Amino acid sequence: PHLKKTVCQTNPKPLAFIWNGESKSIYQSVVESKETISKFENFCQMPLCSTEMAVTNFTNLLIDVAKKSLKTKPSRQTKKSTSNGKKNKSWFDHCCRSSRQRLKRLALALKKEPWLKETRNKYFTALRDYKRLIKQRKQKYNGDLLVKLEELNKNNPKEFW
Repeated sequence: PHLKKTVCQTNPKPLAFIWNGESKSIYQSVVESKETISKFENFCQMPLCSTEMAVTNFTNLLIDVAKKSLKTKPSRQTKKSTSNGKKNKSWFDHCCRSSRQRLKRLALALKKEPWLKETRNKYFTALRDYKRLIKQRKQKYNGDLLVKLEELNKNNPKEFW
């Protein structure tokens, strides 16, 4: 016998409900309400065509009760960025990026083989160099920015303020 492949349709993000001190009693009162009891009785009297159908109906019953008794958490909609990755600081140049990639590769190697001294030494040397490079680039950028502001203050004070 061939089994039919059925596709269960679900919401991409399930609802999230907020529980507080009163939620339990409110939920119980909604479950004990006449409407919910009649829905449950109808569910019990339905002929079982398939387990998926029964699970879907029972899940919908529980979700309806939860919607009536609980508050839902607001859904977070994520923005899809058009650029790949996050925007780096203006002082974070190609040299910093390549040093960071090298550090990540060494971190992965260290994670795979933490007992090798050579790998540990390479990683910590790269980490020290990366931190030193970042510190230098930040200081250089801030120094250049300070010089530009001082020149702007001397040459064109109105534009400075």
